[in-house]
Amino acid sequence: MKKSILVLLTLCVLNIFTFAQEKNQNKMIVEIDGKKYSVLLNEKSATKEIIKSLPYNNAQTNRYGEFEYYYYLPFTPNKKVLNENPSTKVQKGFLYYGELNAISICYEDFDTKNFKMIEIGKIEDLTLVDFLKSQKDKQKLKMNFYLEKK
Repeated sequence: MKKSILVLLTLCVLNIFTFAQEKNQNKMIVEIDGKKYSVLLNEKSATKEIIKSLPYNNAQTNRYGEFEYYYYLPFTPNKKVLNENPSTKVQKGFLYYGELNAISICYEDFDTKNFKMIEIGKIEDLTLVDFLKSQKDKQKLKMNFYLEKK
């Protein structure tokens, strides 16, 4: 009985700690045609550098294949940020920073083969993924990127 109570109490404390961590995480808003989508940002160096440079208003994004929309950053983060768990395999529903100095919103899983990508955030409202996927006839989209006010 005492072990069960201790385990339950430990789980409650861990849940509270996790909730507090999530509550303190920065969120980026991606806005397209007045519709706002939230992205939960992580604590990687690349993310922190990008946060400092926000907002990006009327950002001209480009579609690459049937996988992503990307935006070339107006500054170049320290190249060391690409050493934080880079991958060539990206997943839909995530925001990435890549070695071509762009942020990428992925709406399909794919392998970049030669380019390193760093995950910088998770899209919370996956209707953004569905929306981007439906834009097959649009090579370019205007978007706003900014931090959510706490």
